[in-house]
Amino acid sequence: MTYQFSKEVDDDRSFEDNKISKEYNVFDGNKSIGQFFYSSKECFFTYDNTRIRLDIRKPFFRLPQVSMKDEKSGEAIGKYKLTNALISRDCLIIHRDIYEFRRLPPNVKHSILKKHTWGHFTFGLSNEVEQIIYSFKIDYPPISLGNIVPKRRFDGLIDCSSSNKLLILAGLYLVERALENNND
Repeated sequence: MTYQFSKEVDDDRSFEDNKISKEYNVFDGNKSIGQFFYSSKECFFTYDNTRIRLDIRKPFFRLPQVSMKDEKSGEAIGKYKLTNALISRDCLIIHRDIYEFRRLPPNVKHSILKKHTWGHFTFGLSNEVEQIIYSFKIDYPPISLGNIVPKRRFDGLIDCSSSNKLLILAGLYLVERALENNND
């Protein structure tokens, strides 16, 4: 199955003062199948009248600890096993199923001399049964200071072997985290 998704960045609508909020929308044609909202202190996603909250704890000198909980029932659904940017072997664990997340080579080969090849990204989330591929292109200026990629809007495609909305939306947290740690 193939879904479309978009990321919007809005400085005016924020979860907290003076912070950028980000919203991902996932579509099947013209029909919305879910949304993912992200800020530095609050994350959640919604689908089919379900709202899943990500509880993020950032211990001093340690990697963030992130768990997923259903807001209505309070049931723990899963958690993220995060690594640092150098190792980049993040995992998502949902109901004892482990999904590995990694950056994949994009479909468009990069060439420093051809601007249309810049900013292509592909990420995969998979286990032995299911696979989800997120692919998109981010337009950004050729000269910029720092990592501006997380602050840019974009559209992309999600190719998946199943229609597991929970898994599709939970993977967007890992995509956003990878963009924040991007060193391209």
